[in-house]
Amino acid sequence: MSYSRFGEDSDVYVLFNVNGFFECCMCEKCDTAEEMLNHLQGHIDKGDKVPDHTINRLNEEINKQQEKE
Repeated sequence: MSYSRFGEDSDVYVLFNVNGFFECCMCEKCDTAEEMLNHLQGHIDKGDKVPDHTINRLNEEINKQQEKE
């Protein structure tokens, strides 16, 4: 499932890999949504465009995980 794709409003392509980790294509793999959120903040800090919906969906994943704990 992709969280964002390259396009006019996005400089990142983020997906949940079938092997069970989050992936920022051509960049980094992260074990958790929280790690990916932190990674994407680095992209934002460098001036890359990261769609709001990507941040929102990752926050939803984090909230779901916290509810399970």
